[in-house]
Amino acid sequence: MGNSNGSLWLQWQSIYKYPNLQGGFIWDWVDQGFERRDAAGTLYWTYGGDYGDREPSDGNFCCNGLVSPDRTPHPAMAEVRYAYADIAFRPVGPARGSFEVENRFYFTSLDGYDIVYTVEADGKAVRSGTVRLQTAPQQRETVDAAVGKLKPGRNYYLRLRAVTRTDRPGLPAGTIVAEEQFPLQKGALPAYEKEGERLALSTQGDRIEAANDRVRFAVNLTTGAALSYEIDGTELFADGFGVRPNFWRAPVDNDYGDGMPRRTQVWKEASRDADAEVTGRMEGDAAVIAATRALAGGNRVTTTYTVYPSGAVNVRMHFAPGEEPMPEMPRYGVRFRLPERMDAFAYFGRGPEENYWDRKAGTFVGRYETSARRECFPYVRPQETGHHCDTEWIDFGELLIVADSTMEFNALRCTVEDLDGEQAVGRDYQWHNWTKSDSNEVDKARNAMRRQTHVNDIPVRDFVEVCLDYRQMGLGGYDSWGKRPEESVTLRTGKLRDWGFTLVPKRARK
Repeated sequence: MGNSNGSLWLQWQSIYKYPNLQGGFIWDWVDQGFERRDAAGTLYWTYGGDYGDREPSDGNFCCNGLVSPDRTPHPAMAEVRYAYADIAFRPVGPARGSFEVENRFYFTSLDGYDIVYTVEADGKAVRSGTVRLQTAPQQRETVDAAVGKLKPGRNYYLRLRAVTRTDRPGLPAGTIVAEEQFPLQKGALPAYEKEGERLALSTQGDRIEAANDRVRFAVNLTTGAALSYEIDGTELFADGFGVRPNFWRAPVDNDYGDGMPRRTQVWKEASRDADAEVTGRMEGDAAVIAATRALAGGNRVTTTYTVYPSGAVNVRMHFAPGEEPMPEMPRYGVRFRLPERMDAFAYFGRGPEENYWDRKAGTFVGRYETSARRECFPYVRPQETGHHCDTEWIDFGELLIVADSTMEFNALRCTVEDLDGEQAVGRDYQWHNWTKSDSNEVDKARNAMRRQTHVNDIPVRDFVEVCLDYRQMGLGGYDSWGKRPEESVTLRTGKLRDWGFTLVPKRARK
């Protein structure tokens, strides 16, 4: 998944830091796998290690392209297009719609392209125009877009596209060859009601519960994980799996290359249920339940649930660092499960392709409609997938999730564990067997080597697992055998972190 995007880092280096350097080209175009179907008829792709017993193999290393074996583009292709564009845009006066066009071609003017601009309000196009330029090679030109009057309280973005004007070999007229987006105005987050009948806070067995005639929200007194969220008698969490801290992602290929799965095991353990100190109190008509967990290294995380009489629940996570050195966090957030009836959803954030902290420049902020089933991209070897950055809200119909500021998220019909190869029951490791003396020792391979997993190993669950994050660490990709993600996209533990969001049931929306 991540092998190819390291070339993008090199491409950016060559463009912006070393203009005389030619390089940063992508090694592999296609995942080199073979089609096969299992006994149930499900298609999957085989790779090294699937043929013969103890045969020399490099596992799925030949499946590190930009397209699948059937030539389906990987989500990273959006980033490739962005990085390789020969026309670039930069903001000059974003508030008035002024931007600069850079012609990166060495021998071609921009005479054959239309510069199309679109003003988007809350993800919907409200105004557009076309500019024609004759910018010479390696030159820049400033352009003013007619953005018009911006209404207060709405998110406005300026979307810019360079489009071919006439047919040319391989590029029909109307082909988008470069694209960019600039914010014009920050809008208000969706509003919700807080008022209603005063809540009662009670303790029953292993749970503490805030309830009135509208809402019933319960938290486990031992672990601090949310257990139940009922609105007018309808349960919104699936199988009692409510909000709980989550610091782990299913490792990507690059993670195995740099040793992340073994190095950061402490955060995988921290994501499992553990004892917490749980307290409850009333603040006016609202109930506040706080759960504090001690983590390794003297770190502590407190999850605070503020339940409003309307049924809305604000969730805040406060991370207090300890003094002991700790490895980086794969992610910092929560996860929970919703019933499968909430499979379809809309969101306002980056899309439509999955995107990550260090692979999001080619995806743009907007309003998108999708489903949890569609969000899982079928990488030849299953791994982390379906992430979205810079998100303000997610709407599952019965439940709206509003970030306090912004958030990142996954919403899938499988679990983190399903995508984590180390958890794959019955699947052996990708043994190299390069020499006859290879020992194939399981203890040495655990959390260090990938397992022989395939897309047909991933079940379609009868729930939607939602991961909400302050941040998920970058994918890395300078190489896939040792180089870690850049420090700027690494989640270090030595600082306070405070982040949150609000669960808003349909009846509490304004």
